[in-house]
Amino acid sequence: MSESQSPLNGQNNLQYLIVDFPEESKNGEISMALISSSWIFEEHGMLYCYWPVYIKSTLLREKVVKNHTPLIPNKCLKCAIMVKHSSDDYEQASLKLRKLEEDDFSQTDSESRNSQKKSCKSTKRDEDFVYFEASDISDDEDHDIIPVPPKFPKEPKKKSFAELKPVDRPRNNNNYFLPPSSPKPKPNQDQIEVSPNQGNYECHCEKTSKMVERLLRDMQTIKLDVRSLVLELNNNKLTQYQQLDAQLRFKDYQELQKFNESLLEEDYFNKMQASISLLGGRDLNDTTRKILSLLVSHELSLNINWIGANEKGSFQKLENVLKLTYGAVRRNQATANATNSEIDNAIRNWLKNAPDRAGGRANRKNKK
Repeated sequence: MSESQSPLNGQNNLQYLIVDFPEESKNGEISMALISSSWIFEEHGMLYCYWPVYIKSTLLREKVVKNHTPLIPNKCLKCAIMVKHSSDDYEQASLKLRKLEEDDFSQTDSESRNSQKKSCKSTKRDEDFVYFEASDISDDEDHDIIPVPPKFPKEPKKKSFAELKPVDRPRNNNNYFLPPSSPKPKPNQDQIEVSPNQGNYECHCEKTSKMVERLLRDMQTIKLDVRSLVLELNNNKLTQYQQLDAQLRFKDYQELQKFNESLLEEDYFNKMQASISLLGGRDLNDTTRKILSLLVSHELSLNINWIGANEKGSFQKLENVLKLTYGAVRRNQATANATNSEIDNAIRNWLKNAPDRAGGRANRKNKK
């Protein structure tokens, strides 16, 4: 550092400074920055600062300012400055810099808008008039100028006869014009009408409250009716299931074959399918299990399998029972898209696991 350059702050009294760079002004705007007080020095009675041009990253430069990191003067640019604000806290100095930049931006923006408004103002002239500038007319030529007559407003364009539309007048049955409309009846005392200047609304307080009470009573009645219908429907389902349980649940393979033949009658098939589909189910396996448990007893499930191996009855040969099962499964909303092969696999699994039901698995464990 030369003799003419002298630092203004010691290492123990460092501050954060907001400075202007008068020599860096562009279009009337002066650059502003936040620097460390260790960057500035005085030369010939003027304030200067070192600007670290070798630090390219903004984040790194902010970190250098915050930590008051010493600079390399040989790699810095000497800039004339004017101090606008000083602070011991970096966050407060950053907020102050942001506020000053916003104020300068708003002031510059308002000045530019005002200049644009002034430049946009121009004298509106009529094309039908001839204008002369005062500099173009001499005193000797005043008597030779003929005054320009004033311009009269143009007459509105008249519509042609083809553009005019006939006016439709209302007539009664006797082809006479109807009399003028009768005055509107006055509102009742329950109604409060407000003039259009005060707002367009009407208040029917008493009628509204009565209507709400009536609606609430009707809703309560509907709620009770729906509850009774649901209970009745559940009771009917239970009764129907009990009747089906007594009618079906075959214990012998020959009885199941007879039931398969009786399903050839279309009306009986549709009736049984609608009744069995009421069993429902969470998924495909649950729905198939409920249907098969209704049709086949546990004793019969031990004596049949899918293909009839080991001298057992074949469930695959009961085509009508299979069709009945397919239709009942697809009537359930949860299994409406189930395919025949998926339903066949569910039936195979149910027949395969028949020995494990009704305590069969526990008895095998006890024997071991």
